[in-house]
Amino acid sequence: MISLTKDLSTIESDRTSRRGPLVVIDPLMAFLSEKTDSYKDQDVRRALAPLAALAERTRAATLIVRHLR
Repeated sequence: MISLTKDLSTIESDRTSRRGPLVVIDPLMAFLSEKTDSYKDQDVRRALAPLAALAERTRAATLIVRHLR
C-alpha cells in the first residue's frame, strides 16, 4: 500500500509519466502513515503539505476523499 508520507516520489513519478490532470486519493485514511494521528489537525496538515507541493509542481488537480463515520 502506498503511503503519502513515505512514497511521495512514487506518486510523483507516476504522475509525471502519465501526465494526467487529476490525482485522486480515496480514501485519505488508507494512504496516511500509521504514525499519523488522523484526529490531530497538525498531523494531517503535515502529511498533506508535501502532496500540496507536488500538486503545485506538477500542476495536477488533486482530489482527496475522506469518508466520515
